[in-house]
Amino acid sequence: MKKHFLLIVSFLFVLIRTYSQSISFTDNNLKLELIQLGIDTNGDKEISFTEALAVDSINIAGSDDPTKPNLNKIINLTGLEAFVNLVYFDCHNNSISGSVDFTSNSKLKYLDCSLNSISSLNLKSLKQLQTLNVFANNLTKLDITNNSNLVNLEESLNNLTDLDVTKNINLESLTFLGNSLTKLNLTNNTKLKVLTVSGAQNNLTELDVTKCIELKNLTVSYIGITSLDLSKNKKLDRLSLHFLTNITNICVWQLPLSNSINVLSDLNPIPFTVCNATINDTIKTVTNNVDSVYNLISGNWSEIKICGWPLGCDSIHNNNINKIERIIGTDSITWKVFRNDTLLNSTKYLLSYSNSSSSQRKRWMLVETRTNGSINNLLTINTDGFILSSDFIDANNTYYSRTKDITGMTIQFDNSQLLFSPNPTKYLFSISGIEHIDMIKILNINGKLIQSIPFKESDLIDISQFPNGIYIIQAISKNKKILGKVIKN
Repeated sequence: MKKHFLLIVSFLFVLIRTYSQSISFTDNNLKLELIQLGIDTNGDKEISFTEALAVDSINIAGSDDPTKPNLNKIINLTGLEAFVNLVYFDCHNNSISGSVDFTSNSKLKYLDCSLNSISSLNLKSLKQLQTLNVFANNLTKLDITNNSNLVNLEESLNNLTDLDVTKNINLESLTFLGNSLTKLNLTNNTKLKVLTVSGAQNNLTELDVTKCIELKNLTVSYIGITSLDLSKNKKLDRLSLHFLTNITNICVWQLPLSNSINVLSDLNPIPFTVCNATINDTIKTVTNNVDSVYNLISGNWSEIKICGWPLGCDSIHNNNINKIERIIGTDSITWKVFRNDTLLNSTKYLLSYSNSSSSQRKRWMLVETRTNGSINNLLTINTDGFILSSDFIDANNTYYSRTKDITGMTIQFDNSQLLFSPNPTKYLFSISGIEHIDMIKILNINGKLIQSIPFKESDLIDISQFPNGIYIIQAISKNKKILGKVIKN
């Protein structure tokens, strides 16, 4: 018993002596900086292991003020391993070089080692790390696969050729400039909000951000991509595109983009196009696909009236808002028409895969319940969108239809001001109704720019070389843009 007691006393003595011992620092400047921070609580000009245990935050960053140069820059972090309870560590703007091992500092959540000359970092034990800044070092590799809680990463101006962020599923901000990356896989970074990719040294030819659905701020420059798909990034509020000499197509979810999105670019014109939505062929042939068809047709539709069909006259865009809402638990929908937020009428339809009253071919239709059992409002699916037609011409020879573009693009037509003659047309048409038009732009139904034409009064617009279809005409007059629609037949 006495022997065991003596062993315990001896162990405690060694432990107390160890923690009361001073930490050995290779770099005296590091030691002096820590003493100035007040970590030397007993005033003996040394830092003990016990004193290190009480510290959770250290800022030994060099001066960022060019008028006050830091003459005592730190070059080595040996001794920092004693600070096992560190949560915050900032050592930016020093002269630290070589390899740095943070294995003992496993509680770190914030680490800034920017503006040094570090060649390698061991971060494998930092599983709580949330912010990492290694800007402007000499890193050729950066292993962050164990840092799954990482939220912010800045690793610009290094010599990285590869960066694996597939395990960093909580990443919200990623910035890299001036490295030599050949690929960047962002498939798992669905929470990413800020992304900056730039630098002529990078050999990136592809950049896929379609899974980054939370992205708000995107900067892309000086890389060799030929296309960029932004069709899923509907939360963007800032887009910066510069020095992308190879790019020919930037796919977006709608045109024009919302005015709330700040677009900065030296591309002229910016090659925006609306991505083509894929329509599954089974929608036209399979009878049990009601859910898929409903998902495609739900939402807001525009209302168009074409006079003198089929001879044609100016088409008029009605400002009514048409909404399709499914009746829960059924295959029926309610078609509601609003004007200035006031409900004008509401009609119930059954979504049915039935014989067409006109062709007796199977097709998807909205069937209205009538006393005589007749079918109303056929649903047609084609490459440009959905057309829901009333399938009749009234006494004034007017054809009515409602259309919804498959891309979700909202097009505001104003042919009450902008008049085209003839319309429809095979070859030429004139424009009237607006004075001082400077430019005419012709877009397809998906909003893709086809041709820009400087305009003078009495000019005739030639669309004879275009395929038959509907074209959006944008007239630009004194910074005002007015849209109209021309049918090429």
